[in-house]
Amino acid sequence: MASILDSVPDKPPCDSEIWGAGKLIDTVQRARLFSDSKAFVDLKLLHSEELVISNFKSLSESPSKEELEAFVKENFSLHHEQEFDVWKPTDWKETPQFLRGITETPLRHVGLEVNKLWKMLSRKCSEDLKANPDKYSKVFLPHGFIMPGGRFREIYYWDTYWIVRGLLLSGMYDTVKGIMENFFFQVSEFGYIPNGTRKYYTRRSQPPYLTSMMSKYVEATEDMMFLENHMDLMEKELDFYEKNRCLKYAHGGKEYYVYRYFADCRGPRPESYAEDVEVAEELFEDEAGREEFYLHMKAAAESGWDFSSRWFIDEHKGNAGKLSDAKTSYIVPVDLNALMYKNYRLMEEFHSQLGQEDKCAMYGKKAKNVLRTISELLWDPHEKMWFDWDMLNHCRRRFFYASNLVPLWAEAYPEHQRKKVGKCAVLYLLRTGVTSHEGGIPASLYHTSQQWDWNVWPPSQHMIVSGLNKTGNIHAQRLAFRIARNYTLVTMTSCRRGQACMIFEKYNPVVRGEAGGGGEYEVQLGFGWTNGVLIDFIATYGDDLLQYEEFQSREMKHVYGFKAKLRRARAITEEEAVEESPVQGTAEQEAIVAAAGQTVATAQNVAAT
Repeated sequence: MASILDSVPDKPPCDSEIWGAGKLIDTVQRARLFSDSKAFVDLKLLHSEELVISNFKSLSESPSKEELEAFVKENFSLHHEQEFDVWKPTDWKETPQFLRGITETPLRHVGLEVNKLWKMLSRKCSEDLKANPDKYSKVFLPHGFIMPGGRFREIYYWDTYWIVRGLLLSGMYDTVKGIMENFFFQVSEFGYIPNGTRKYYTRRSQPPYLTSMMSKYVEATEDMMFLENHMDLMEKELDFYEKNRCLKYAHGGKEYYVYRYFADCRGPRPESYAEDVEVAEELFEDEAGREEFYLHMKAAAESGWDFSSRWFIDEHKGNAGKLSDAKTSYIVPVDLNALMYKNYRLMEEFHSQLGQEDKCAMYGKKAKNVLRTISELLWDPHEKMWFDWDMLNHCRRRFFYASNLVPLWAEAYPEHQRKKVGKCAVLYLLRTGVTSHEGGIPASLYHTSQQWDWNVWPPSQHMIVSGLNKTGNIHAQRLAFRIARNYTLVTMTSCRRGQACMIFEKYNPVVRGEAGGGGEYEVQLGFGWTNGVLIDFIATYGDDLLQYEEFQSREMKHVYGFKAKLRRARAITEEEAVEESPVQGTAEQEAIVAAAGQTVATAQNVAAT
């Protein structure tokens, strides 16, 4: 395989000597003036970039830490609030739409608290940022938005999918429309949606959820004009992924089109500059080794899974390495390929609704090509599960990661195998033991120092629950209810009545309601996607989350948050599901039923506190 660096443009993360690459950022970040490298690159300039650089050049050849501190104080503003103007969404309501019909007091309490967080996390770019964009690393956006929380004071692409789901279920349609228009503004500006709305993020993206956001928005509002007006920009974003993240891969005498995470620039990540440089210089002797390391770190950041043993390829083809073993762009990820399949299917459906049959057929063909890759390359017929693919060693990576189950959510399987994959997924989840943790399903079973390993992440809980429900298998739906119920209890534990409501970005899998750990920064409060997933589960299951310990098949109206799909779905009775079970009458089936119906802890214990 040719050097992967041959495909990387010789460009910095952004065209700025302050926020991208150059002696200034290198000197300041290496001095560790801030405990978090992101703090420096988020500062506003007090002067023009040219003058700031000139002032830096007037310092001594090797400035002391004291000199650098004085330089930063004289040339940068330490007040982040200058980026924002006060903004409150006009469609926010004291009692949100998703709590209609909810009678359980503890559930209403956590729902109302989370609803308040939408106001706390609401921001709009300031007029000063609009008038002086060259003085900020922040990318100006024309409409208000919901930021994730904590150190993240900007929009992040994939986070926003779960934020949008929660906002729509809260009845905040205008806010969502503005957020969508912000994304389309970025596609117009850059040709794709960057990782986040900072200039130093603009040469990498994140998992492409824009099409799915549009699907949820149209489903909630039936605003077909908005859809039609933005089809070209959605196609433009997908074109970016096809041209820049897709490659032809040969294996077993066949060729496949595969999607991977990558980055279109060189050098360390500006927001983690010191951290990247220290690891690279300690572990790699040559510039090529350091550059490849930087590439894989940025590609992992593009994946959203930054960082995880999922991206490590050690000398034994395993995942037992460390950051220097990151080989992100050599891995064909299950989640990205499943997401691209879903994007193509949605675009096929959109064009059909708009009467554009030629494009409908084109996207249908693209979806089939991706499905072939998923079915032949990523699906393991022995484990009966999807796995990432290692393009260096030409093999599947048979390790548990929550991302293995994303094809369930994306419905990236042949229609006639819908119930079969549901049964396979239940067996796999129970076999790995991941459903036994009272804090939720961890991203992986590996105890590393990386945050996307032994932690419970809300997006994964949602995709697994939603995916299991979509299979129409009663055992899968029972397990989905158990996972959703457990997640709800986790968030209720960290948001008790009479105490501060602590909603975390990630949770500890073994201690209910406790924040997760690991990674490059302290655990963050807020938190956008945590709120969105909780709201989705409340809207899906309602009071059942506290009133029942196992799934009630009579409440089929709660199974999906997808109104359009529900209208098309055939109600599956418990008797039909049992008749078609491949493990009927076996000890294995009894284990499934027992485990899926079992509760991790009683809701009464949480509700009483």
